[in-house]
Amino acid sequence: MKKLKLLITFVFIIAAFTSCDKRKVEKFSEPISSDYGIFPVTMQSDQGGNLACEDLIGDYPGGTSGRINYDAETNTFDADFSAYGLTVTVNEDTYVSFEMDPSSGWCVGAVIVKGSNASNVFYYDPGVKSDQGLTAPINPSGNPAGLSNLTFCFVECEEPLVIAVKTWYWDEAGSYRWGATTGNKVFTYSWCGYGYLGVNDYPAIPSITMEQSYTDTQIGEVAVAVDGSVTVTLNEGLTIDKTYLFIGTLADLLNTNIASDNCPDYTNQISGPWLLNDEDGNSQTFSF
Repeated sequence: MKKLKLLITFVFIIAAFTSCDKRKVEKFSEPISSDYGIFPVTMQSDQGGNLACEDLIGDYPGGTSGRINYDAETNTFDADFSAYGLTVTVNEDTYVSFEMDPSSGWCVGAVIVKGSNASNVFYYDPGVKSDQGLTAPINPSGNPAGLSNLTFCFVECEEPLVIAVKTWYWDEAGSYRWGATTGNKVFTYSWCGYGYLGVNDYPAIPSITMEQSYTDTQIGEVAVAVDGSVTVTLNEGLTIDKTYLFIGTLADLLNTNIASDNCPDYTNQISGPWLLNDEDGNSQTFSF
């Protein structure tokens, strides 16, 4: 009877260790996100874990880099990524970083990171120009497998939106003036370049300072709400006459409806992309 109890206890201990070990493996099997916050999809295939863009979800009109193999001993690849406008680096034979030529019209829509007998697929929607910290799947040791090869799948870039605001107002002395948003200076001529008209990402920046033209005097702010609506509020004592708002791509701002002074023809409400609010007051809101 004593031997039976010892046997049962021994089996229980083995089962307990096995159970704990299994939980440990499951814990470490969770995928690691990239620095961009993308969690990969782990996939296997009949080709030892190797995949192609044709095996993935989605269309990739920009084509593919094809499978490019990595040599851990020399920290080199067997093909040149620069042919695709890419700069790729690998740290510790495991962690992948990539950066694509900003002037390229193509972005990365997916990356296949192969290691051991499986691949991690990082999907990007919309496509991106860079990311880092990509790894192959986690192996039983609890660490990412060493890199075997990479495949990049390309999509057309979705150009981000920008915002710019110009407002006409009366100051406390009754003088009629104009001001505009601060931000990135993209014009180099006339009022929009010297004035100046600042450009910011939309809707990423929730608050944008407005300044009086040709000065650094702050006159108010532009607030971008979560729903995308835009509110222009001037300082106390200033009264808005009319405000012009642009939301669109930077290419449209620079190339569409440009006046003879090489600045945007913001008053053209027929063919131009600018919106007008002419309700007098200290604050105006554009709702969409």
